[in-house]
Amino acid sequence: MPQNILITFNKNFHAWFWGVFFSSGFLKHMILSIIENSYFMKYPEMKKILIVISIVFGTISSAIAQTQETCPGETPHGWVVVSYRACAGCCSSPGLVQMPTIKRIGSLPSGTTIEICPQPIPFGWVVVSYRACAGCCGATGLVQLPTIKRIEHLPIGTTLEICPQPTPAGWTVVSTRPCAGCCGENGLVQMPTIQKIATVRDERRWR
Repeated sequence: MPQNILITFNKNFHAWFWGVFFSSGFLKHMILSIIENSYFMKYPEMKKILIVISIVFGTISSAIAQTQETCPGETPHGWVVVSYRACAGCCSSPGLVQMPTIKRIGSLPSGTTIEICPQPIPFGWVVVSYRACAGCCGATGLVQLPTIKRIEHLPIGTTLEICPQPTPAGWTVVSTRPCAGCCGENGLVQMPTIQKIATVRDERRWR
């Protein structure tokens, strides 16, 4: 094998290997198996150290996988804000700052529903309901929290009822239903049922 190809292969393999090694929890389970070994059981201090290491790596792999708290700023592509926490002096701010907790949604399967803070709805998702919440998401009063559902990659022919909103590309409205007080409205609202009729690819889709 040519030297330059071999070097590239080794780099890619090492990156893949260590990514799986840390994120899959393999290291954590390996350390726990070492702890169970009778040799290490003779040394309580060594056992404590290994337990701490396993907890740290388990926490890191879980945090990287799905949810994390960040400083205020633009939400990264493929993530949504699910909550806020008030913090005094955080993120180098002299006063009170609202710390967003963001969740990665690009890897969630089709049909998944998740409640988020008010924000632009990501491509491939639709709003299916709202919930009134006092003081949520850093608001001082009542806020309507949307529950969104991932419709990307659902099979053609799928139907579902959604809140009034622009009909997603590749879908069509097949019926409507009057509903009093639905989707955060005070009065009567027409709830559309949409059906998927075509697969649409869009460069804005969340990976």
